[in-house]
Amino acid sequence: MVKAPFDYRAPDSLQEAVGILGRHSERAKVMAGGTDLVVALQKEKMACEIMVDIGRIGELKEIKLDGDFLVVGAAVNFTTLTHHPLVREAAPLLGQAASEVGSPQIRNRGTIGGNLGTASPAGDLLTPLAALEAEIVVTGPGGRRQAAVENFLRGGERERLQPDEIICQVRVPRAGSGETRSAFVKLGRRKALAISRLNLALYLEMRGEGFARVRLAVGAAGPAPFRVIGAEQALEQKGCSIQATEIMDQVSRAVAASLGDRPSAPYKTLAVKGLVWQALAGCGLV
Repeated sequence: MVKAPFDYRAPDSLQEAVGILGRHSERAKVMAGGTDLVVALQKEKMACEIMVDIGRIGELKEIKLDGDFLVVGAAVNFTTLTHHPLVREAAPLLGQAASEVGSPQIRNRGTIGGNLGTASPAGDLLTPLAALEAEIVVTGPGGRRQAAVENFLRGGERERLQPDEIICQVRVPRAGSGETRSAFVKLGRRKALAISRLNLALYLEMRGEGFARVRLAVGAAGPAPFRVIGAEQALEQKGCSIQATEIMDQVSRAVAASLGDRPSAPYKTLAVKGLVWQALAGCGLV
């Protein structure tokens, strides 16, 4: 039960929602699915005087194609991402990751915008979005602006979400016209309904026996997911002839550099090698 009273608002349009936030700023909180916000309020980790529920705003629930981009509204839930035909066609890696989130109840309520707004280091959608070089679109009293998901999650001053702004869209570059392969793997403390202790996303665009484009990102190994550029370049240069151990070692070193002297570093630098192997196997490379 949420103990503190608050004023509940459910605007019908994005303009109305932005207007509420513009007037009340720090006093208001935006709710999409509520899977993180409600828990934070229950545990009194967050204060909220005005809750702005964006679940009724139709444009935030749309999934559509816009040129070379798949556009996903911020209020689209994980279940919809898992099964939507446009996601399966244009960004199957995103749908695969959505299917791995929590329980069916969480997937039915949790949203892509909420995952980005909470920006937990263990957020399962954040890693594939980083690997796919997605962009986030936010709107506020000053209009709309875009930022690369990687930059947004790092929290740079220019990209940081302001109290009077709302995440409205995620723009994901569409998969290439040729053969593509992708894999999302995660490591938790148990086999089901687990929060990621590590996760990894791999995206490949094939060209004969090699790759036209490779993107590999690791999550839950630092404050935000990050791409392992060295491993990407090695795969692009050597193609299918590359040894799996070379990629495993490169990713392990990148995780070690990210974690530094954190207590989890010895475990995660070793465990991530297993995730690399699983991802390579999932893409048919080992």
